[in-house]
Amino acid sequence: MKKLLITITLFSSFLTSSQEMETAEDEISFEKAVTHAYREENKKVLESFTSFLNQYPDSFLKPRAKLILELFYEN
Repeated sequence: MKKLLITITLFSSFLTSSQEMETAEDEISFEKAVTHAYREENKKVLESFTSFLNQYPDSFLKPRAKLILELFYEN
C-alpha cells in the first residue's frame, strides 16, 4: 500500500502547471479519487477511477488513472 500511495503522490503533484488558473472538471474528479486512495477506501478508489475513465475518456490524466488502477489491483 505504501508503494501505491507514493506513486499516487508523485502523479498528483504534476497535475497542473502554475500558469493554469482554473481547474478542469476532470482534474477535480481525479483528485477526489486520489483522496480515496490516501484514506485507503479501496472500494471507493476503484469506483472513482473507473468512473473517471468512463466520464473523461479523452483526459490527459487517463494514463495516470489507468496506472493507479493497475497498481491498485496488484496490491
